[in-house]
Amino acid sequence: MRGQANRAFARKRSYGKTVHRSGASIQGTMANYVSTVISERMAEREKARVVERALDLYTNDSMGHGVIEGGLIETVGIGLTPSFTPRAEWIGKDAAWAELFESRANQMFNRWGLGVHLWCDAQRRLDFYGLQALQYFQWKIFGIGLAQVVVRNDPLRPLGLALLPICPSRLGTPSDATGEVFDGIEIGKYGEPTHAYIRKPDRPTGNTTDCYDRVPIRDKETGLPKLLLTCDVRNVAEYKQDSIYATLIKTLRDANDMSDAVLVGAVVRNLYVGFINAVGQGALGANKALNIEDRIVQTDNGTILQGLKGESMDWFSHTAAPQNLTELTSMIHDRIGVGTVRGQENILRKYQASYSASKASFEKAEEVAAYEHTILNRAFNAPVMAWMLYEMCLRTLLPVVSAAHFIANIDAYYSAEFLPQPMRQIDRKKAAEADVIALNSNTTSLKDVYGRSGKDWRIETEQRAKEKKHINDLEEKYGVSLSAIAPVAQDEGTAKREDEDES
Repeated sequence: MRGQANRAFARKRSYGKTVHRSGASIQGTMANYVSTVISERMAEREKARVVERALDLYTNDSMGHGVIEGGLIETVGIGLTPSFTPRAEWIGKDAAWAELFESRANQMFNRWGLGVHLWCDAQRRLDFYGLQALQYFQWKIFGIGLAQVVVRNDPLRPLGLALLPICPSRLGTPSDATGEVFDGIEIGKYGEPTHAYIRKPDRPTGNTTDCYDRVPIRDKETGLPKLLLTCDVRNVAEYKQDSIYATLIKTLRDANDMSDAVLVGAVVRNLYVGFINAVGQGALGANKALNIEDRIVQTDNGTILQGLKGESMDWFSHTAAPQNLTELTSMIHDRIGVGTVRGQENILRKYQASYSASKASFEKAEEVAAYEHTILNRAFNAPVMAWMLYEMCLRTLLPVVSAAHFIANIDAYYSAEFLPQPMRQIDRKKAAEADVIALNSNTTSLKDVYGRSGKDWRIETEQRAKEKKHINDLEEKYGVSLSAIAPVAQDEGTAKREDEDES
């Protein structure tokens, strides 16, 4: 009776909030749509089915693998680099204090997050950029990325802070859980996540609360999240997104079926089919004692069928090639481009149009990456950097009044922008000229230009100054000129061809 009551309660509280996923895109073409009002437990099972198919597509399907890897390279790539900008005026500090704060924070990030010891990963497998990539991968495959903030005491470590990645498949809703639990996430009075149910490693089966660890989402002392949930929630009753493959499963399957049909057709068209006619009286009787296998000669270049006296051969030619193969393939690529919101050109990595058209395709894909940056920064990067600065306060490594003052004014102390990797340019000369124009018009800064490559603008400009001074010293010493040579001007023909390409 208790189980029936729980199921009834689940159906009541999730009425209209969860949807069926076993529709046409999973079952096949022209499948009947079903009711969208079901319990959240059934929705979780259907999500698990989609995840299983998603992992299979990533592992065994070349196009499915490319979808994830392409998005990973565009969104995370070489990593999102933090640029600390404390709000000094909020707490009555000057610019010199802000520069000292920023310098120490950057030094600790480079040592803790990017050091060869891999201090930031509790498993000692990834640096901070690698953890970013793992969170993105889990988010796109499972619909959510999980990492727990833990402490590892080690005298050699710069900080005790570490991140423990958790496989999202361990999230689950116990059958006897009380309260509001969706997708393994327990929510409070106002819908805020409070706890997560993570399956214990030694309890792979069973679905009761004793099979799960009830992990708090936030730390009571600081208010910072201890369990990082990387996802973009779009339904009040769903804390896992659908896998990126949820809408692509049927499209990728159709593409594979079409490719297999084309390959089988190509093989069949390379085989010969003949019909032997007996000509004249006695021809069939004279040759019927010979097996057809004895008359076949295999060569490196083909197969020869030896004919006998009184026989003629009628050959059947397989000339029926698949119709509109190019159009069908293009349609598949279009649908995958729409499903990933990145377009066909970006999926194929083929930019054969003019510079302007290819640049537009790049920028459309960059818009998607910029949106995904906001999710990754909000859910993962920002909380981790806040924890790093907080422990630095506890260890008196930052010029702050106290750790309590840091927590009370965390919005002023912690302010960081995460600079993405530089966008790969089709024409580097034009990109460099655009940076010069932007710098001269004060619409960008050296901090942004160098930050996109994960570099510190102070270090880079100081290094450039040292190089220029060294060159000047060498010129005076040896009486030679080592100044940079101006680029060769384009001839009129080259300029004309570029103008035609632009048009």
